[in-house]
Amino acid sequence: MKFNGFLYGSIHIPPVFCDLRVRFAPFINDRLKLIQHFIEECAEKYHILEIAYDRWNATMLVTNLMEEGLTMVQFGQGYKDMSPACKEFYKVLMQGRMVHGGNPVRRWMAGNVVIETDDAGNIKLTKAKSKEKIDGIVATVMALDRCVRHEAEQQESVYESRGLLIL
Repeated sequence: MKFNGFLYGSIHIPPVFCDLRVRFAPFINDRLKLIQHFIEECAEKYHILEIAYDRWNATMLVTNLMEEGLTMVQFGQGYKDMSPACKEFYKVLMQGRMVHGGNPVRRWMAGNVVIETDDAGNIKLTKAKSKEKIDGIVATVMALDRCVRHEAEQQESVYESRGLLIL
């Protein structure tokens, strides 16, 4: 990752829930149905508070997921939304608190990321010097931002109230 002109080591980001291997269908609607089905399956397994999304070309998927009862939150890709999130991600990364599984696809995406800075010192992710994908890293930055925003609202862990169950 490049930050203020300096190159830092590879970032290994874990899948948030599990790997999504999209089998590309001939039509965009089929891919959207596949993605929607995957998200709905995850919602059945996990307690998803909300899903952050980039509003570009997301109207149909967002509408369908909201109809399923999921909370959807717009997350812009400009400096306003991305700068605080990218700075938090960088802080967590440099503190060694980013736990990863060495996912090779995420490692490849991280190698494609460049940090762009504006005159006010705001930063955002870009793939300006690469035509390859960075989506997994962007999604991780967005998810981290939403987690940080909800940190104060954290509810008591189920383990604090009932303890561990031993089978």
